[in-house]
Amino acid sequence: MAWEMLISTVDVRQGDCSLIIAENEQTSQRRSMLIDAGTQDFAETVHDYVDLRLPQGHTLDHMLVSTYSEEHYEGLLCMLWADNMHRVAEVIAEVATREAALGTSDKQQAACAAAGAYAACFGGYDMTGGQAGVTGWVANQAATIRAQADTRATLNAAIASGHTGVAANLNAAPPLNPVLTNLQRVAQAVAFAAGDDAWYTFDDEGFPNGNAPQATLDEVRKGIRDSVLTELLKEAPPGARFETGGAYATTNIIDNGTVGDNGPGPRQAAIAAARWMVDAAAGAVFIAGRPARAPGVARTVTRLTPPNLGAEILWNSGPHPVPAPAGAPGVFLVATEGNVWHTTQTFTGAVSVSQTDGLGMVVRFNDYFHYTGGDLPWAGSELVATAVTTYGLPNPQGGQPLPPATKIASFKCGVHGDDAGTSDAFLNTARPAVAFISSGKVIDPLQLSQSPSQKIVDRLHDNALIQRIYLTHCDYPRTYRPGGNAPRRPVPGGKATVCGDNSATDNTQHVRGHVFITISAIGATAPVAFVVTYKASDGSAIFDRIYVP
Repeated sequence: MAWEMLISTVDVRQGDCSLIIAENEQTSQRRSMLIDAGTQDFAETVHDYVDLRLPQGHTLDHMLVSTYSEEHYEGLLCMLWADNMHRVAEVIAEVATREAALGTSDKQQAACAAAGAYAACFGGYDMTGGQAGVTGWVANQAATIRAQADTRATLNAAIASGHTGVAANLNAAPPLNPVLTNLQRVAQAVAFAAGDDAWYTFDDEGFPNGNAPQATLDEVRKGIRDSVLTELLKEAPPGARFETGGAYATTNIIDNGTVGDNGPGPRQAAIAAARWMVDAAAGAVFIAGRPARAPGVARTVTRLTPPNLGAEILWNSGPHPVPAPAGAPGVFLVATEGNVWHTTQTFTGAVSVSQTDGLGMVVRFNDYFHYTGGDLPWAGSELVATAVTTYGLPNPQGGQPLPPATKIASFKCGVHGDDAGTSDAFLNTARPAVAFISSGKVIDPLQLSQSPSQKIVDRLHDNALIQRIYLTHCDYPRTYRPGGNAPRRPVPGGKATVCGDNSATDNTQHVRGHVFITISAIGATAPVAFVVTYKASDGSAIFDRIYVP
Protein backbone atom coordinates (compact mmCIF):
# COMPACT_ATOMS: atom_id res chain seq x y z
CA MET A 1 0.00 0.00 0.00
CA ALA A 2 1.36 3.44 -0.95
CA TRP A 3 1.02 6.71 0.94
CA GLU A 4 -2.33 7.79 2.35
CA MET A 5 -3.40 10.91 4.19
CA LEU A 6 -6.18 11.95 6.55
CA ILE A 7 -7.11 15.60 7.19
CA SER A 8 -9.68 16.08 9.93
CA THR A 9 -11.60 19.17 10.95
CA VAL A 10 -12.52 18.47 14.57
CA ASP A 11 -15.73 19.93 16.02
CA VAL A 12 -14.67 22.34 18.78
CA ARG A 13 -17.57 24.75 18.23
CA GLN A 14 -16.30 28.36 17.97
CA GLY A 15 -12.68 27.29 17.71
CA ASP A 16 -10.20 25.67 15.36
CA CYS A 17 -8.74 22.17 15.31
CA SER A 18 -7.27 20.07 12.49
CA LEU A 19 -5.49 16.72 12.59
CA ILE A 20 -3.22 15.65 9.74
CA ILE A 21 -1.89 12.10 9.48
CA ALA A 22 0.32 10.84 6.66
CA GLU A 23 1.23 7.17 6.63
CA ASN A 24 2.61 4.35 4.55
CA GLU A 25 1.67 0.99 6.05
CA GLN A 26 4.11 -0.90 3.84
CA THR A 27 7.13 1.00 5.15
CA SER A 28 5.67 1.76 8.63
CA GLN A 29 6.37 5.45 8.10
CA ARG A 30 3.95 7.86 9.72
CA ARG A 31 3.81 11.50 10.78
CA SER A 32 1.01 13.37 12.55
CA MET A 33 0.27 17.01 13.29
CA LEU A 34 -2.47 18.55 15.42
CA ILE A 35 -3.19 22.18 14.51
CA ASP A 36 -4.95 23.99 17.38
CA ALA A 37 -7.45 22.36 19.75
CA GLY A 38 -10.17 24.89 20.54
CA THR A 39 -10.74 26.30 24.02
CA GLN A 40 -9.97 24.45 27.24
CA ASP A 41 -13.50 23.03 27.22
CA PHE A 42 -12.61 20.85 24.21
CA ALA A 43 -9.17 19.54 25.21
CA GLU A 44 -10.52 16.13 26.20
CA THR A 45 -12.72 15.99 23.09
CA VAL A 46 -9.68 16.61 20.90
CA HIS A 47 -7.58 14.09 22.84
CA ASP A 48 -10.26 11.44 22.37
CA TYR A 49 -10.30 12.16 18.64
CA VAL A 50 -6.49 11.97 18.34
CA ASP A 51 -6.53 8.73 20.33
CA LEU A 52 -9.14 7.34 17.94
CA ARG A 53 -7.18 8.22 14.81
CA LEU A 54 -3.63 7.30 15.81
CA PRO A 55 -2.73 3.59 15.86
CA GLN A 56 -2.27 2.11 19.32
CA GLY A 57 1.20 2.76 20.67
CA HIS A 58 1.89 5.75 18.42
CA THR A 59 2.32 9.21 19.89
CA LEU A 60 1.49 12.54 18.29
CA ASP A 61 4.46 14.05 16.45
CA HIS A 62 3.53 17.74 16.43
CA MET A 63 1.18 20.25 18.04
CA LEU A 64 1.01 23.50 16.08
CA VAL A 65 -0.41 26.75 17.48
CA SER A 66 -1.68 28.81 14.54
CA THR A 67 -2.39 31.84 16.75
CA TYR A 68 -2.43 32.59 20.48
CA SER A 69 -6.13 33.30 20.62
CA GLU A 70 -7.93 31.26 23.27
CA GLU A 71 -10.11 29.31 20.84
CA HIS A 72 -6.94 28.04 19.18
CA TYR A 73 -4.29 27.38 21.83
CA GLU A 74 -6.12 26.66 25.12
CA GLY A 75 -7.01 23.09 24.23
CA LEU A 76 -3.40 22.31 23.32
CA LEU A 77 -2.16 23.78 26.59
CA CYS A 78 -4.61 21.67 28.60
CA MET A 79 -3.59 18.55 26.68
CA LEU A 80 0.04 19.16 27.68
CA TRP A 81 -0.94 19.80 31.30
CA ALA A 82 -2.93 16.56 31.37
CA ASP A 83 -0.01 14.69 29.85
CA ASN A 84 2.34 16.16 32.45
CA MET A 85 -0.01 14.90 35.18
CA HIS A 86 0.38 11.43 33.68
CA ARG A 87 4.15 11.77 33.97
CA VAL A 88 3.93 12.91 37.60
CA ALA A 89 1.80 9.85 38.37
CA GLU A 90 4.38 7.61 36.66
CA VAL A 91 7.19 9.01 38.80
CA ILE A 92 5.20 8.52 42.01
CA ALA A 93 4.21 4.99 40.99
CA GLU A 94 7.84 4.06 40.28
CA VAL A 95 8.91 5.00 43.81
CA ALA A 96 5.83 3.47 45.46
CA THR A 97 6.31 0.16 43.64
CA ARG A 98 9.98 -0.06 44.50
CA GLU A 99 9.24 0.52 48.19
CA ALA A 100 6.26 -1.85 48.19
CA ALA A 101 8.46 -4.64 46.79
CA LEU A 102 10.40 -4.58 50.08
CA GLY A 103 7.36 -5.66 52.08
CA THR A 104 6.94 -9.27 53.20
CA SER A 105 3.27 -9.04 54.16
CA ASP A 106 0.23 -7.41 52.67
CA LYS A 107 0.22 -4.66 55.31
CA GLN A 108 3.93 -4.02 54.81
CA GLN A 109 3.46 -3.78 51.06
CA ALA A 110 0.63 -1.29 51.43
CA ALA A 111 2.47 0.78 54.03
CA CYS A 112 5.69 0.88 52.00
CA ALA A 113 3.82 1.89 48.84
CA ALA A 114 2.17 4.73 50.75
CA ALA A 115 5.52 5.79 52.18
CA GLY A 116 7.15 5.83 48.74
CA ALA A 117 4.29 7.76 47.16
CA TYR A 118 4.26 10.33 49.95
CA ALA A 119 8.03 10.73 49.75
CA ALA A 120 7.91 11.20 45.98
CA CYS A 121 5.42 14.05 46.35
CA PHE A 122 8.02 15.92 48.41
CA GLY A 123 10.94 15.27 46.05
CA GLY A 124 11.89 11.74 47.04
CA TYR A 125 12.32 10.25 43.58
CA ASP A 126 15.16 9.46 41.21
CA MET A 127 15.60 11.20 37.87
CA THR A 128 18.24 11.62 35.22
CA GLY A 129 20.47 14.49 36.21
CA GLY A 130 19.04 14.62 39.73
CA GLN A 131 20.09 13.09 43.00
CA ALA A 132 19.61 9.35 43.35
CA GLY A 133 19.06 7.16 46.37
CA VAL A 134 15.36 7.32 47.20
CA THR A 135 15.50 4.00 49.02
CA GLY A 136 18.46 5.19 51.06
CA TRP A 137 16.69 8.43 51.86
CA VAL A 138 13.84 6.64 53.60
CA ALA A 139 16.05 3.85 54.96
CA ASN A 140 16.09 5.43 58.41
CA GLN A 141 12.38 4.82 58.66
CA ALA A 142 11.89 1.82 56.35
CA ALA A 143 12.44 -0.89 58.95
CA THR A 144 10.23 0.94 61.44
CA ILE A 145 7.48 1.40 58.83
CA ARG A 146 7.45 -2.31 58.01
CA ALA A 147 7.46 -3.34 61.65
CA GLN A 148 4.68 -0.94 62.60
CA ALA A 149 2.53 -1.94 59.63
CA ASP A 150 2.17 -5.50 60.89
CA THR A 151 0.91 -4.26 64.26
CA ARG A 152 -1.93 -2.25 62.77
CA ALA A 153 -5.42 -3.71 63.03
CA THR A 154 -6.60 -2.67 59.57
CA LEU A 155 -5.17 -2.09 56.14
CA ASN A 156 -6.05 1.63 56.26
CA ALA A 157 -4.23 1.96 59.54
CA ALA A 158 -1.16 0.28 58.00
CA ILE A 159 -1.26 2.68 55.05
CA ALA A 160 -1.53 5.64 57.42
CA SER A 161 1.46 4.40 59.39
CA GLY A 162 3.44 4.26 56.15
CA HIS A 163 3.06 7.86 55.08
CA THR A 164 3.21 9.28 58.62
CA GLY A 165 6.30 7.19 59.33
CA VAL A 166 8.22 8.56 56.38
CA ALA A 167 7.08 12.13 57.04
CA ALA A 168 9.42 12.51 60.01
CA ASN A 169 12.45 11.64 57.90
CA LEU A 170 11.30 13.95 55.12
CA ASN A 171 11.19 16.86 57.54
CA ALA A 172 14.72 16.12 58.64
CA ALA A 173 16.27 16.08 55.17
CA PRO A 174 16.19 18.45 52.17
CA PRO A 175 14.31 17.27 49.06
CA LEU A 176 16.31 15.14 46.68
CA ASN A 177 14.61 16.69 43.66
CA PRO A 178 11.98 19.36 42.92
CA VAL A 179 8.82 18.93 44.97
CA LEU A 180 5.85 17.57 43.02
CA THR A 181 3.34 18.86 45.56
CA ASN A 182 3.88 20.14 49.08
CA LEU A 183 0.20 20.11 49.92
CA GLN A 184 -0.19 17.56 52.69
CA ARG A 185 -3.81 16.72 51.84
CA VAL A 186 -2.87 15.92 48.23
CA ALA A 187 0.15 13.88 49.26
CA GLN A 188 -1.96 11.94 51.77
CA ALA A 189 -4.63 11.20 49.15
CA VAL A 190 -1.91 10.01 46.76
CA ALA A 191 -0.35 7.85 49.50
CA PHE A 192 -3.65 6.17 50.34
CA ALA A 193 -4.36 5.54 46.66
CA ALA A 194 -0.92 3.96 46.18
CA GLY A 195 -1.13 1.84 49.32
CA ASP A 196 -4.61 0.57 48.59
CA ASP A 197 -3.80 -0.35 44.99
CA ALA A 198 -0.55 -2.06 45.98
CA TRP A 199 -2.37 -4.26 48.47
CA TYR A 200 -5.07 -5.16 45.95
CA THR A 201 -2.73 -5.96 43.05
CA PHE A 202 -0.21 -7.98 45.07
CA ASP A 203 -3.07 -9.98 46.51
CA ASP A 204 -4.78 -10.41 43.14
CA GLU A 205 -1.53 -11.58 41.53
CA GLY A 206 -0.93 -14.09 44.36
CA PHE A 207 2.06 -12.45 46.04
CA PRO A 208 0.77 -10.94 49.31
CA ASN A 209 3.95 -11.96 51.17
CA GLY A 210 6.66 -10.57 48.91
CA ASN A 211 9.07 -12.02 46.33
CA ALA A 212 6.88 -10.89 43.45
CA PRO A 213 8.30 -11.39 39.93
CA GLN A 214 8.89 -8.49 37.59
CA ALA A 215 5.63 -9.06 35.71
CA THR A 216 3.70 -8.61 38.94
CA LEU A 217 5.67 -5.49 39.84
CA ASP A 218 4.83 -4.08 36.41
CA GLU A 219 1.14 -4.66 37.13
CA VAL A 220 1.52 -3.04 40.55
CA ARG A 221 3.22 -0.03 39.02
CA LYS A 222 0.49 0.40 36.43
CA GLY A 223 -2.27 0.05 38.99
CA ILE A 224 -0.66 2.55 41.35
CA ARG A 225 -0.09 4.98 38.49
CA ASP A 226 -3.73 4.85 37.48
CA SER A 227 -4.98 5.25 41.05
CA VAL A 228 -2.57 8.08 41.83
CA LEU A 229 -3.50 9.82 38.58
CA THR A 230 -7.17 9.66 39.53
CA GLU A 231 -6.35 11.62 42.68
CA LEU A 232 -4.05 14.09 40.91
CA LEU A 233 -6.56 14.87 38.16
CA LYS A 234 -8.97 16.11 40.82
CA GLU A 235 -6.40 18.85 41.45
CA ALA A 236 -5.57 19.58 37.80
CA PRO A 237 -6.51 22.83 36.05
CA PRO A 238 -9.98 22.94 34.47
CA GLY A 239 -9.83 21.39 31.02
CA ALA A 240 -6.87 19.16 31.94
CA ARG A 241 -8.66 16.55 34.06
CA PHE A 242 -8.35 13.55 31.79
CA GLU A 243 -5.94 10.68 31.15
CA THR A 244 -3.68 10.93 28.10
CA GLY A 245 -1.73 7.71 28.50
CA GLY A 246 1.45 9.71 27.87
CA ALA A 247 0.47 10.28 24.24
CA TYR A 248 2.25 13.65 24.09
CA ALA A 249 5.43 12.80 25.98
CA THR A 250 7.63 13.43 22.92
CA THR A 251 5.39 15.79 20.93
CA ASN A 252 7.10 18.73 19.23
CA ILE A 253 5.43 22.12 19.85
CA ILE A 254 5.34 24.49 16.84
CA ASP A 255 4.47 28.20 17.01
CA ASN A 256 5.96 31.60 16.26
CA GLY A 257 6.03 32.70 19.88
CA THR A 258 4.40 36.11 19.68
CA VAL A 259 1.09 35.77 17.85
CA GLY A 260 -1.77 37.75 19.36
CA ASP A 261 -4.28 40.55 19.14
CA ASN A 262 -3.46 44.14 18.33
CA GLY A 263 -2.76 46.51 21.20
CA PRO A 264 -0.32 46.25 24.08
CA GLY A 265 -2.71 44.48 26.45
CA PRO A 266 -3.80 41.61 24.17
CA ARG A 267 -0.33 41.30 22.67
CA GLN A 268 1.19 40.95 26.12
CA ALA A 269 -1.43 38.32 26.94
CA ALA A 270 -0.51 36.42 23.77
CA ILE A 271 3.20 36.49 24.62
CA ALA A 272 2.34 35.21 28.10
CA ALA A 273 0.28 32.40 26.55
CA ALA A 274 3.26 31.45 24.37
CA ARG A 275 5.38 31.22 27.51
CA TRP A 276 2.78 28.97 29.13
CA MET A 277 3.02 26.64 26.14
CA VAL A 278 6.81 26.54 26.33
CA ASP A 279 6.67 25.90 30.08
CA ALA A 280 4.09 23.14 29.59
CA ALA A 281 6.29 21.60 26.90
CA ALA A 282 9.06 21.45 29.52
CA GLY A 283 6.79 19.71 32.06
CA ALA A 284 5.06 22.57 33.89
CA VAL A 285 1.66 21.87 35.40
CA PHE A 286 -0.50 23.12 38.25
CA ILE A 287 -1.51 20.83 41.12
CA ALA A 288 -4.24 22.32 43.32
CA GLY A 289 -3.41 25.72 41.83
CA ARG A 290 0.27 25.54 42.72
CA PRO A 291 3.00 25.29 40.06
CA ALA A 292 4.74 21.94 39.72
CA ARG A 293 6.91 20.26 37.12
CA ALA A 294 6.77 16.75 35.74
CA PRO A 295 10.28 15.24 35.98
CA GLY A 296 12.12 14.05 32.92
CA VAL A 297 9.94 15.79 30.31
CA ALA A 298 11.95 16.88 27.28
CA ARG A 299 9.64 17.94 24.49
CA THR A 300 11.06 20.14 21.75
CA VAL A 301 9.78 23.55 20.68
CA THR A 302 10.06 24.78 17.07
CA ARG A 303 9.63 28.51 16.45
CA LEU A 304 8.64 29.52 12.90
CA THR A 305 9.58 32.99 11.68
CA PRO A 306 9.71 34.58 8.18
CA PRO A 307 13.08 32.95 7.29
CA ASN A 308 11.31 29.58 7.63
CA LEU A 309 8.72 30.36 4.94
CA GLY A 310 8.55 27.52 2.43
CA ALA A 311 9.86 24.97 4.93
CA GLU A 312 8.29 21.51 5.07
CA ILE A 313 7.41 21.00 8.75
CA LEU A 314 5.52 17.70 9.03
CA TRP A 315 8.69 15.66 8.53
CA ASN A 316 11.57 18.11 8.72
CA SER A 317 11.03 19.61 12.19
CA GLY A 318 11.04 18.47 15.79
CA PRO A 319 13.41 16.08 17.56
CA HIS A 320 13.89 13.78 14.55
CA PRO A 321 13.84 15.97 11.42
CA VAL A 322 14.22 14.23 8.08
CA PRO A 323 13.40 15.30 4.53
CA ALA A 324 9.90 14.22 3.60
CA PRO A 325 10.12 10.81 1.90
CA ALA A 326 9.61 10.79 -1.85
CA GLY A 327 5.90 10.78 -2.65
CA ALA A 328 4.87 11.45 0.95
CA PRO A 329 2.38 14.19 1.92
CA GLY A 330 4.03 17.31 3.33
CA VAL A 331 2.98 20.39 5.28
CA PHE A 332 4.58 23.66 4.17
CA LEU A 333 4.73 26.95 6.07
CA VAL A 334 3.40 29.66 3.76
CA ALA A 335 2.52 32.54 6.12
CA THR A 336 3.83 33.91 9.41
CA GLU A 337 4.07 37.32 11.06
CA GLY A 338 2.23 39.04 8.22
CA ASN A 339 4.60 37.65 5.59
CA VAL A 340 3.83 35.14 2.82
CA TRP A 341 6.14 32.73 1.05
CA HIS A 342 7.56 33.86 -2.32
CA THR A 343 6.36 37.46 -2.08
CA THR A 344 7.75 40.62 -0.54
CA GLN A 345 4.25 41.89 0.16
CA THR A 346 3.06 41.94 3.74
CA PHE A 347 -0.55 42.06 4.83
CA THR A 348 -2.88 43.27 7.50
CA GLY A 349 -6.58 42.60 7.77
CA ALA A 350 -9.86 44.15 8.77
CA VAL A 351 -10.64 41.47 11.34
CA SER A 352 -12.38 42.42 14.54
CA VAL A 353 -9.61 40.70 16.50
CA SER A 354 -6.53 40.83 14.32
CA GLN A 355 -4.35 37.74 14.19
CA THR A 356 -2.47 38.57 11.01
CA ASP A 357 0.76 37.33 12.60
CA GLY A 358 -0.53 33.73 12.65
CA LEU A 359 0.74 30.68 10.84
CA GLY A 360 -0.66 29.57 7.47
CA MET A 361 0.03 26.10 6.06
CA VAL A 362 -0.42 24.36 2.74
CA VAL A 363 -0.66 20.57 2.66
CA ARG A 364 0.69 19.04 -0.54
CA PHE A 365 0.24 15.42 -1.64
CA ASN A 366 1.23 14.95 -5.29
CA ASP A 367 -1.33 17.07 -7.21
CA TYR A 368 -3.62 17.61 -4.21
CA PHE A 369 -3.34 20.82 -2.17
CA HIS A 370 -5.17 21.85 1.02
CA TYR A 371 -4.93 25.22 2.78
CA THR A 372 -5.48 26.08 6.44
CA GLY A 373 -4.71 29.53 7.78
CA GLY A 374 -6.31 29.74 11.21
CA ASP A 375 -7.41 33.33 11.74
CA LEU A 376 -5.46 34.84 8.86
CA PRO A 377 -7.51 37.51 7.08
CA TRP A 378 -8.45 37.33 3.40
CA ALA A 379 -5.54 39.60 2.47
CA GLY A 380 -3.06 36.96 3.64
CA SER A 381 -4.98 34.06 2.11
CA GLU A 382 -5.12 35.82 -1.27
CA LEU A 383 -1.32 36.18 -1.27
CA VAL A 384 -0.95 32.51 -0.33
CA ALA A 385 -3.23 31.37 -3.15
CA THR A 386 -1.36 33.49 -5.67
CA ALA A 387 2.05 32.25 -4.52
CA VAL A 388 1.13 28.55 -4.40
CA THR A 389 -0.54 28.56 -7.84
CA THR A 390 2.31 30.56 -9.41
CA TYR A 391 5.43 29.04 -7.88
CA GLY A 392 6.38 25.48 -7.04
CA LEU A 393 6.98 24.65 -3.39
CA PRO A 394 10.53 23.61 -2.45
CA ASN A 395 11.27 19.96 -3.11
CA PRO A 396 12.05 18.26 0.25
CA GLN A 397 14.32 15.88 -1.67
CA GLY A 398 16.31 18.80 -3.10
CA GLY A 399 16.75 19.94 -6.67
CA GLN A 400 14.17 21.78 -8.74
CA PRO A 401 10.98 23.06 -7.06
CA LEU A 402 7.84 20.98 -7.23
CA PRO A 403 5.21 21.93 -9.81
CA PRO A 404 2.90 24.75 -8.72
CA ALA A 405 -0.69 23.97 -7.79
CA THR A 406 -3.25 24.11 -10.58
CA LYS A 407 -5.82 24.52 -7.81
CA ILE A 408 -6.12 24.21 -4.02
CA ALA A 409 -8.73 21.47 -3.93
CA SER A 410 -9.86 21.99 -0.33
CA PHE A 411 -9.45 24.57 2.41
CA LYS A 412 -10.65 25.63 5.82
CA CYS A 413 -12.33 29.03 5.85
CA GLY A 414 -10.41 31.59 7.86
CA VAL A 415 -11.73 33.24 11.04
CA HIS A 416 -14.42 30.55 11.58
CA GLY A 417 -16.32 31.55 8.45
CA ASP A 418 -16.33 35.26 9.20
CA ASP A 419 -16.57 37.57 6.18
CA ALA A 420 -13.03 38.79 6.88
CA GLY A 421 -11.53 35.35 6.29
CA THR A 422 -12.34 34.33 2.70
CA SER A 423 -12.65 36.56 -0.35
CA ASP A 424 -13.85 36.09 -3.91
CA ALA A 425 -10.31 36.77 -5.07
CA PHE A 426 -9.01 33.86 -2.99
CA LEU A 427 -11.69 31.54 -4.37
CA ASN A 428 -11.04 32.60 -7.95
CA THR A 429 -7.30 32.03 -7.58
CA ALA A 430 -7.32 28.86 -5.46
CA ARG A 431 -10.31 27.31 -7.33
CA PRO A 432 -11.27 24.93 -4.49
CA ALA A 433 -13.90 22.20 -4.69
CA VAL A 434 -14.56 21.81 -0.96
CA ALA A 435 -14.71 24.29 1.94
CA PHE A 436 -14.72 23.50 5.66
CA ILE A 437 -16.04 25.87 8.32
CA SER A 438 -15.33 25.39 12.03
CA SER A 439 -17.82 27.53 13.96
CA GLY A 440 -20.19 27.72 16.91
CA LYS A 441 -21.95 30.21 19.13
CA VAL A 442 -19.83 33.28 19.78
CA ILE A 443 -19.41 34.10 23.47
CA ASP A 444 -20.34 37.73 22.97
CA PRO A 445 -23.33 39.35 24.71
CA LEU A 446 -23.83 41.71 21.76
CA GLN A 447 -23.49 38.89 19.20
CA LEU A 448 -21.71 41.27 16.86
CA SER A 449 -20.03 38.35 15.11
CA GLN A 450 -22.13 35.32 14.21
CA SER A 451 -20.13 32.67 12.38
CA PRO A 452 -20.44 31.63 9.68
CA SER A 453 -21.56 34.90 8.16
CA GLN A 454 -24.31 34.83 5.57
CA LYS A 455 -21.93 36.62 3.20
CA ILE A 456 -19.47 33.73 3.36
CA VAL A 457 -22.19 31.12 2.86
CA ASP A 458 -23.46 33.07 -0.15
CA ARG A 459 -19.95 33.60 -1.50
CA LEU A 460 -19.13 29.91 -1.33
CA HIS A 461 -22.51 28.85 -2.71
CA ASP A 462 -22.30 31.26 -5.65
CA ASN A 463 -18.82 30.09 -6.64
CA ALA A 464 -19.29 27.66 -9.53
CA LEU A 465 -16.29 25.47 -8.60
CA ILE A 466 -17.30 24.88 -4.98
CA GLN A 467 -19.04 21.50 -4.81
CA ARG A 468 -19.60 21.11 -1.08
CA ILE A 469 -19.44 23.17 2.13
CA TYR A 470 -19.03 21.30 5.43
CA LEU A 471 -19.77 22.98 8.77
CA THR A 472 -18.83 21.38 12.10
CA HIS A 473 -21.62 23.34 13.81
CA CYS A 474 -23.95 26.26 13.12
CA ASP A 475 -25.99 28.12 15.74
CA TYR A 476 -27.46 30.78 13.49
CA PRO A 477 -30.07 30.49 10.71
CA ARG A 478 -28.44 30.63 7.30
CA THR A 479 -29.84 30.34 3.80
CA TYR A 480 -28.77 27.15 1.96
CA ARG A 481 -28.75 25.06 5.13
CA PRO A 482 -31.48 23.41 7.19
CA GLY A 483 -32.65 25.28 10.27
CA GLY A 484 -33.06 23.97 13.82
CA ASN A 485 -32.71 20.20 14.06
CA ALA A 486 -33.86 19.45 10.52
CA PRO A 487 -31.95 16.85 8.42
CA ARG A 488 -28.39 17.91 7.69
CA ARG A 489 -28.20 17.15 3.98
CA PRO A 490 -28.10 20.20 1.70
CA VAL A 491 -31.40 21.90 1.03
CA PRO A 492 -32.54 21.87 -2.61
CA GLY A 493 -30.13 23.96 -4.62
CA GLY A 494 -27.70 24.25 -1.70
CA LYS A 495 -24.22 22.93 -1.10
CA ALA A 496 -23.87 23.21 2.69
CA THR A 497 -23.99 20.37 5.21
CA VAL A 498 -23.92 20.72 8.98
CA CYS A 499 -22.16 17.61 10.27
CA GLY A 500 -23.33 15.75 13.36
CA ASP A 501 -26.55 16.63 15.18
CA ASN A 502 -25.80 20.35 15.68
CA SER A 503 -27.09 20.01 19.24
CA ALA A 504 -27.08 23.06 21.46
CA THR A 505 -26.29 20.73 24.39
CA ASP A 506 -22.71 19.52 24.55
CA ASN A 507 -22.75 16.12 26.28
CA THR A 508 -21.68 12.53 25.71
CA GLN A 509 -24.83 11.78 23.67
CA HIS A 510 -24.03 14.64 21.29
CA VAL A 511 -23.10 13.52 17.76
CA ARG A 512 -20.16 15.79 17.06
CA GLY A 513 -19.60 17.41 13.72
CA HIS A 514 -16.14 15.99 13.06
CA VAL A 515 -15.44 15.71 9.35
CA PHE A 516 -12.40 14.34 7.55
CA ILE A 517 -10.82 13.83 4.15
CA THR A 518 -9.12 10.56 3.22
CA ILE A 519 -7.01 10.49 0.10
CA SER A 520 -4.66 7.92 -1.42
CA ALA A 521 -1.62 8.40 -3.62
CA ILE A 522 -3.73 7.50 -6.64
CA GLY A 523 -6.48 9.93 -5.62
CA ALA A 524 -3.88 12.64 -5.10
CA THR A 525 -2.76 12.34 -8.71
CA ALA A 526 -4.68 14.48 -11.21
CA PRO A 527 -7.56 14.32 -11.70
CA VAL A 528 -7.77 14.49 -7.91
CA ALA A 529 -10.39 12.42 -6.03
CA PHE A 530 -10.98 11.99 -2.32
CA VAL A 531 -13.64 10.99 0.19
CA VAL A 532 -15.18 13.26 2.83
CA THR A 533 -16.62 11.43 5.85
CA TYR A 534 -18.84 12.72 8.64
CA LYS A 535 -21.75 11.57 10.79
CA ALA A 536 -25.42 12.34 10.28
CA SER A 537 -27.61 13.47 13.16
CA ASP A 538 -28.44 9.84 14.03
CA GLY A 539 -24.75 8.90 14.21
CA SER A 540 -24.63 7.01 10.90
CA ALA A 541 -21.58 7.59 8.72
CA ILE A 542 -21.94 9.55 5.47
CA PHE A 543 -19.37 9.27 2.69
CA ASP A 544 -19.15 11.91 -0.04
CA ARG A 545 -16.92 11.18 -3.01
CA ILE A 546 -15.38 14.34 -4.42
CA TYR A 547 -13.92 14.49 -7.94
CA VAL A 548 -11.88 17.56 -8.86
CA PRO A 549 -11.69 18.01 -12.64
